[in-house]
Amino acid sequence: WGAENCDYWTLQKRAAELVRTIDPVTPIIIESIGWDSPTEFDIMHPLALPDIIYQAHMYIPHEFTHQGVHGKLQPFAYPNAEKGWDREFLRRNLQPVLDFQRRHDAKIYIGEFSAIAWAQGSEEYLKDCISLFEEYGWDWSYHAFREWNGWSVEHEAKEPNKFAPSSDNPRKRALLHGLEPELFRSGTFWKGERIASYRIPAICRTKDGTLIAACDQRCRQAGDLNSYQPIRIVYRRSVDNGVTWTEMRRMHELEWNDRVQQSASDPSLVADRDTGAVFCFWR
Repeated sequence: WGAENCDYWTLQKRAAELVRTIDPVTPIIIESIGWDSPTEFDIMHPLALPDIIYQAHMYIPHEFTHQGVHGKLQPFAYPNAEKGWDREFLRRNLQPVLDFQRRHDAKIYIGEFSAIAWAQGSEEYLKDCISLFEEYGWDWSYHAFREWNGWSVEHEAKEPNKFAPSSDNPRKRALLHGLEPELFRSGTFWKGERIASYRIPAICRTKDGTLIAACDQRCRQAGDLNSYQPIRIVYRRSVDNGVTWTEMRRMHELEWNDRVQQSASDPSLVADRDTGAVFCFWR
């Protein structure tokens, strides 16, 4: 190919064109230069080929995400007002990727993002990254699963390389929350019970700006009240305009046993802007 005489983008282009001569359908991932840097999307060019996915990695700011990884630890926290590190800082650094996506109707994939286990506020960094990826409709994967303990969400560390196994910690919770972006997902387990279907959603905004979302939790099938199954009304709350949500809770559940079978369904939410009261009507 004369690869020694071309830049990285041209090398990827030539490889993709060759693959397409024998495989017209399998998606091909093209990455930016600078270790897949999102800021390098300013100089990225799209390929005139079908089913191309464009990849970036997110480790900005590197002095936070990699503190103490390759040398002496200089601790930094996130968010950091002195450094100007917050969600909007991350947004600005991802802007070239978003601009590229919009210009070329491109499919974007964040192939890696992370923050070292001992970084103070690493869970907040993960939450902010994931919320932006979801806002922009990007696919993403976390770095890394059972590779090195420094990136593992199954370990905790207060200082470099001093790891302890952890089944539950803020970083793991942030990641698991991000992996369940849908408010109510059918076919998943809740409190040990597999829920067949969530239906009939309702949402309202309270006087103080809190969002409340409710829906039917249909336990055995997607059928209505006449389907002979327990149906509960469940809800979740958000105080940050839908970026994050509380765990699901039951709003209303009627008696269901061998003698009595009652269900509640079809919630409607009404918020009183004067008193702050929220009403849920159901049948």
